[in-house]
Amino acid sequence: MLGSGERSSARVLFTGDRPNGPMHLGHYVGSIRNRLACQGQGEQYIMIADHLALTDNIDDPGSIARNVVEVGLDYLATGIDPRLSTPFIQSTVLELAALTTLYMNLVSASYILENPTKNEEVSRRGFGDDAPAGMFTYSVSQVADITAFDADSVPVGTDQVPLVEFSAHLVRAFNERFGPVIVVPRAVVPPMGRLPGTDGRPKMGKSLGNAIYLSDAPDTVREKILGMATRLTGTPDGEFDPAVSPPFLYLREFHPDSAEVDALEERYRSGVLSDDALRRAVLDAVETFLGPVRDRRRAYADDPAQVMAMLHEGGDRARAKAAATYDRVKAAMGLRYP
Repeated sequence: MLGSGERSSARVLFTGDRPNGPMHLGHYVGSIRNRLACQGQGEQYIMIADHLALTDNIDDPGSIARNVVEVGLDYLATGIDPRLSTPFIQSTVLELAALTTLYMNLVSASYILENPTKNEEVSRRGFGDDAPAGMFTYSVSQVADITAFDADSVPVGTDQVPLVEFSAHLVRAFNERFGPVIVVPRAVVPPMGRLPGTDGRPKMGKSLGNAIYLSDAPDTVREKILGMATRLTGTPDGEFDPAVSPPFLYLREFHPDSAEVDALEERYRSGVLSDDALRRAVLDAVETFLGPVRDRRRAYADDPAQVMAMLHEGGDRARAKAAATYDRVKAAMGLRYP
């Protein structure tokens, strides 16, 4: 039966995004592109994690609802097809919270506190000792999110790998105690798991102010890229290394001709290509990618009800799947009552 603790013949993928605003190029490189490549290869569930977003939006929960539409627009604009994938909103699948409760006692508090992804999130948001409890229970909640759909594959950026490993650890603990009931997930990481910010910091993020959004206007994109750092933060001066040069990292991801990128690299090494000319090459490549995305996004934005209809239909499908898993987990734990 599905949920034997091993992968089934049909691949099942799960990913999620926090609705903290529109999505950026880092999201595309780290996760969305993998999702697009996996469409049609099996079941795929894509969750907008509105409950998780409460950890840093509790003073303005209404902003989450507005951002859900923004994320849904980005899904459609980049090519997520609701006929091939199941996008949905976390809070519409109540079984996810119920599974979180069941899993909570399978892992120690110290193990949760040591999770590096959680610690990075707490630090990056400046919570310190005042972090909301939701930040600490999120790692268990993620296990519920993944296992509810019998997902064996989780497309993520490199920074999210520890959370997937945590999920696999908890799943094995459950299966050892109650039998082979839920599927052990694995992380699926793209060749480049993280796109640097325009300021040279290794990670792009809204809170860091260094992101290029999928919805940015051409003038905004132009301003950000023409001011882009040419080296990653903390890189020592010395011989040029394209592996730590943000412009070349962007070119490798978005330029359609790798041979042309090789030629640009050689010209830059020899001093023929200036920093400004290099940035303009990046701008051309990124705009070539973003132009169609922006056009599709604008078309869908004229009918936001269509976006919500897609997410609610996905929620119905997701809840049916999650309900079956929840029933199976309760039965394994002996929590069925006459």
